[in-house]
Parts: sequence; structure tokens; C-alpha cells
Amino acid sequence: MTTFLEETRTTLAADAATAPVRELAQRTAGGVQVALLWNRLDNSLIVSMWNPACDVYLQFAADPGTARDAFNHPCPYAAARGLPAEDVFLAA
Repeated sequence: MTTFLEETRTTLAADAATAPVRELAQRTAGGVQVALLWNRLDNSLIVSMWNPACDVYLQFAADPGTARDAFNHPCPYAAARGLPAEDVFLAA
């Protein structure tokens, strides 16, 4: 089964020259896939989290100055924006 992030990576790789979104970093923590994405059209950064075990997905905008920290510690950053990031990690 292809995951959401794998599909995104495949699409981005196929259209790397023209794709507006580029993956800057990715990691897996406790089965949850976390990615840091950059949209070159508006120069925005997005942290996305996906739990394939329960198919729960969450994303939020990241400030350029703290994007790496938001990528490494997404739950506190998502919570500060009122998003239930813990649900992604706790969902089963």
C-alpha cells in the first residue's frame, strides 16, 4: 500500500523541475511520518504528519525561523495553533 507521503514524494520527484512544493526533510517517529515541505510559489513552509496505522493526517504552517524545530517537535507547535497533534501519535 502506498502511503500519502510516498505518493507526494513520487509526484514531487516526477515534477521536480516544475512542482511548487518540495520536501526539505522527512522522518518517522513511532510509526508517524513527519515531513517539512516548502512551497516555492509563496515561500511558505508546512509541517505534515501522517499516521498510516489509522490514516490520520495533520498539517500546519511553520514560521521560517522555527521550521526546523517545528519539524523536530511538531506536537507543541501544532498545539500552539489549536491543532490536535497528539491525536496523530495516539490514534490506533
